[in-house]
Amino acid sequence: FFLWLHLYDPHSGYSPPELFRTRFTESPYDGEIAYADHELGRVIAYLKQRGLYDRMLIILASDHGESLGDHGEKEHGFFVYHSTMHVPLVVKPPLASGFKPHPVSDPVPIMGIAPTILGALNLHDPIEQQFETESLVAPRSSDAALVYSESFYSFSSFGWSPVRTVNNRSYQFIEAPKPELFDLRNDPEEKRNLIAG
Repeated sequence: FFLWLHLYDPHSGYSPPELFRTRFTESPYDGEIAYADHELGRVIAYLKQRGLYDRMLIILASDHGESLGDHGEKEHGFFVYHSTMHVPLVVKPPLASGFKPHPVSDPVPIMGIAPTILGALNLHDPIEQQFETESLVAPRSSDAALVYSESFYSFSSFGWSPVRTVNNRSYQFIEAPKPELFDLRNDPEEKRNLIAG
């Protein structure tokens, strides 16, 4: 079976349900995250109780983060800094697949989820011809560490310029009306634009 579980709660108008509201009075956003984590825990517990967990391919991902004030942005959508682009992505393959889980420090594209599903389950479909990325569990070349992201929210909502970015573990370049380049090793909070002008 296939299950898509969309936990939308950590979005503004942060208002976690009770228990989490009381525990996280000072930070309702953290309360929303804790609530989503709790609900995901219920799903995992159910799969384990039914003896399904070991056979399941589970992918946990987020489509964006929240700036929470970084670079003057309260939420998300306008900018493409790491506070909104660097998000959790966890792949738990089926036990019998032979894939060994391991942490990956290089950025990976979220577009790799579809080829990961097909590859991990040894499925083939003509849609694979449209994939622009490889499976996230496939061996990766050093060039594969480049990840492209974009936001058209400011363009589609206000007629402003869209913003695009390409980054790897070391650098992030942002194409915007004023281009930006950050050395992520020495400036992880993206405070010093190397293209000063």
